[in-house]
Amino acid sequence: MLLEREFKCLFYKAVSKTNAVSKINAFFAGLNPAVSLKTESIGNLSYYLLNDIRKTHTYIVFTIAKVNLEQDIQIDDIQTQNRDIVEKEDTEGIAYDAQFLYDFKNSILLQKRGKSQTTIEELRKFIALKVGIDYKEFEFVIIKDKYATEKLDKMRHIHDVVFSIAIPDNLSLFSDQVKDINSGVEFAKEMSAKSMEMRIKGTDLNKNRLRRAIDEFCSYKDNQNVKIRTMSVYGDSEIIDLVNHKLNYYEKYYIEDIDNDNDIIYDKLEKAYKEKEGYLDAFKD
Repeated sequence: MLLEREFKCLFYKAVSKTNAVSKINAFFAGLNPAVSLKTESIGNLSYYLLNDIRKTHTYIVFTIAKVNLEQDIQIDDIQTQNRDIVEKEDTEGIAYDAQFLYDFKNSILLQKRGKSQTTIEELRKFIALKVGIDYKEFEFVIIKDKYATEKLDKMRHIHDVVFSIAIPDNLSLFSDQVKDINSGVEFAKEMSAKSMEMRIKGTDLNKNRLRRAIDEFCSYKDNQNVKIRTMSVYGDSEIIDLVNHKLNYYEKYYIEDIDNDNDIIYDKLEKAYKEKEGYLDAFKD
């Protein structure tokens, strides 16, 4: 049975006013996959680097496991509808994996996006502990896509559009200008919501209508107390971020066996880096 998967990844540049990035690059360049590193505790969670590492002379692909030692491990039987708590040791817990690619020659990071995974902030703290620096000495700055708007014109097929907006206090102009989603905003206001997200799905959405919707939202934003948080367009092999202009890589794929899922994700990270390498040249050291 084929399982559908989505691969999304973002790109970052490691920057620092000190020599912190040089130390980080040296740390990753010197990593030995055969040598396990100490698990680190950050807050009430534990983090460690899996030995499943793929390394070249310029970059390393790796996985950080985030483990919750305090959460119970539950097993449910869907036939009897019984739930059992699995006994575990104090050092065992639920783990969430996050995969990254780091170019230690040029200080560029790729992050595979996923739920409940290690965040960029958590990764900074983990790396800082390993390198022996303060995590505030450096940061991973998101790499922007300066061609985002032009790419929309070239996109052949659009199958998803996602809008996320903050709920305004005054809906009068919203009702006049963006009637199509006014009812949704009214409902969100009644629920005391702070924001709402709308996803439009299809196999080949109308690009001209999408452009009008973008113009309406942008016009509305300038006249109302509202913030457009995200406006993302999903194509066959790319996500275009029309608000924050984050450089993205997107791919939908199918697998038969989840046992080799990590190898597939590593392949996708390497593919993403190769495909965006021309654009990333401007960000290399």
